[in-house]
Amino acid sequence: MIADQGTAGASTPWPGLVAPVSVLDGAAGGSGPQRAANESTGAGDLTLGLQPRHALCGGMLRGAEALLRWGEAGAPAGAGAGSEASARMSYWLLEAACREAQLWNAASEAKGPWLGAETPVVVSVDMPARSLREGRLPAEVCLALERSGLAPHLLEIALPEYAVTDGSTEVLLGMSALRDLGVGLALDRFGSVSASLRLLQRLPLTAVKLDPVLTLDLIQDRVIRATVGAAIGLAHALHTNVVATGVNSVSQRDILADMGCDDAQGTMFSGPLAPACFRTALRGVLPEELQ
Repeated sequence: MIADQGTAGASTPWPGLVAPVSVLDGAAGGSGPQRAANESTGAGDLTLGLQPRHALCGGMLRGAEALLRWGEAGAPAGAGAGSEASARMSYWLLEAACREAQLWNAASEAKGPWLGAETPVVVSVDMPARSLREGRLPAEVCLALERSGLAPHLLEIALPEYAVTDGSTEVLLGMSALRDLGVGLALDRFGSVSASLRLLQRLPLTAVKLDPVLTLDLIQDRVIRATVGAAIGLAHALHTNVVATGVNSVSQRDILADMGCDDAQGTMFSGPLAPACFRTALRGVLPEELQ
């Protein structure tokens, strides 16, 4: 169990990092992202889930996508929350993910490389479009890095395709500010809106995450295969990593590997894991829930 000062003794049946109210707001007794979330949805404690990301060449772990979960069952969180509660939950997820990733990489530096993963191990966090457009995101990222001690290059911020398609000045300035911090920047759900190759050229990206709909239709749809192949080729020409999401079969994995896609995540490899199980996977041991 990982706990901040002031939370010793706190626990959750679903192994993870539960942020106390006081950590983010500096005040105890009921304010903060968890209370805001609870008041909006009636749910319990927020926890951190991790969707493993694997290299398509060799299959080693390269990182994880951070997911927001509720308490014991690790059920998806966020649906039904108001805008203020959603913003609080997003920041909670960002800081929780940074703290967890700092644990992985500090342990690797102290004890040597993980047996089950390439190092360093990067954590990717999806952040809402609103925080980017309102200009809050760079400051939030900076604060999370400072509080966690995580090196910037070990964090990837993923922004949804729909949020950046207009290429507005606010969007480009915000993305440039994030890159200036040294964090990675991923275009999330590429293909969910337009799959515009021009968009890849205009944005300061380090990664492109293919939308699951592209992966789903990859086997039978020649147009989709051509689109994915063109996106991978252009991304590599721009020195940008390509991550396929929703990879659920050996056939999908093999086609993507033949196309030169770098990384993949999906049930073909693993479903979302609690942090303790993810650390087990880093050690090269299959977590019990996947055996």
